[in-house]
Amino acid sequence: MARTCTHAPSRRQRFRDCTTEKNGTLIRYDILEVFRKSHDAAPDEQLKQHALALIETEEDPKYREKYSGLWKDLAAKKSGAKVEVTRPSRYRSSR
Repeated sequence: MARTCTHAPSRRQRFRDCTTEKNGTLIRYDILEVFRKSHDAAPDEQLKQHALALIETEEDPKYREKYSGLWKDLAAKKSGAKVEVTRPSRYRSSR
């Protein structure tokens, strides 16, 4: 049985409307973070595509990059790109 996101239309409207509010970028980030956490709990390709479409509507490249950071690891896994994790130098052994 296919699941659909019942809150997507209201979240989409909220995502658009909060641009003029104080801390609008934080509200937008929170909305996208909820979408990501929902996707992690129950993978839903439609939800992912909806979130990515919302990210594309962001006009400021700085915030578009920040928002897309929530979904980067899924994009890397899907494309087969190798993701390298490095530790800060304080955690590296001196051997």
